[in-house]
Amino acid sequence: MHRIYDLPKDAQAELDRFGEEIAKYARGETSAAEFRVFRVPRGVYEQRESDTYMLRARCPAGMVLPYQMRALAAAAMRHGNGVLHVTTRQDVQIHRVLLEDIHPVLVELHAAGVSTKGGGGNTVRNITGCHDAGVCAEEAFDPTPYAVAVTERLLPDPLSYQLPEIQDRIFRL
Repeated sequence: MHRIYDLPKDAQAELDRFGEEIAKYARGETSAAEFRVFRVPRGVYEQRESDTYMLRARCPAGMVLPYQMRALAAAAMRHGNGVLHVTTRQDVQIHRVLLEDIHPVLVELHAAGVSTKGGGGNTVRNITGCHDAGVCAEEAFDPTPYAVAVTERLLPDPLSYQLPEIQDRIFRL
């Protein structure tokens, strides 16, 4: 199956860990603050409505394949409010997902080659691109493959999820 970008090799193990963290939080073994630190860099935000969350899926250069959009729409219909939101950073958001539905949604999206990792917090966010990339007669080259390559490089790199710490280290040098 064709994909826009390859998910990191440890993506399934990380999804399993996310499921464990959700269960710990649901049982009261993890505080809301501790859970926030874990979930936000993975693109999962708490919404104003109690116990509902928004999941932000990465779409490098704004690209989504039809079967991926169907997976996003199906997840929004089954587990969210049924409406997908496209952001100015070319991501897609699913709103009003219940705590117990976060892990199933992430598993469904993973099966479609879509990740929410890096969708929030102090992370390297989505790599955007021009909607005319690859077809504009005036462009010097198509930057889309580079946006995908940067995404594939950053997704598994733990440093891309620790930006303030990295920034502090750089400025101290």
